[in-house]
Amino acid sequence: MASPANRERLSQYEVVFFLLGKEYLASLDSPLELAPDQKFIYFGTGAERFRLPHGNNIIIPAAQKEASRYGGAGVTGIKGRMFELLAKGICANPKLWKSLVVDRTANTIMDVMSDARK
Repeated sequence: MASPANRERLSQYEVVFFLLGKEYLASLDSPLELAPDQKFIYFGTGAERFRLPHGNNIIIPAAQKEASRYGGAGVTGIKGRMFELLAKGICANPKLWKSLVVDRTANTIMDVMSDARK
């Protein structure tokens, strides 16, 4: 189980983004617990190897294919690049945040990132 400190920190946020590699995810001592109205979004295929908490989890692939698609970063920097595009897209159209919060799939996130790179 996750430490009380990690649970307390994470419980304060509606959406939590994880741009961590597998070693860092392991250090969080999964599974973490989600509140019923909370969403965890993991960038990277490493998250698939861990026991993710039951609930509203989304895994966004971040590997060589995405590095080629989104550009501006190699495989080591692609998570940051993708998060940058997501933030840029939401800042340009703040109404998209609500869509991201209610969407239980990766669709909104992928659409926002694609639109932001244009």
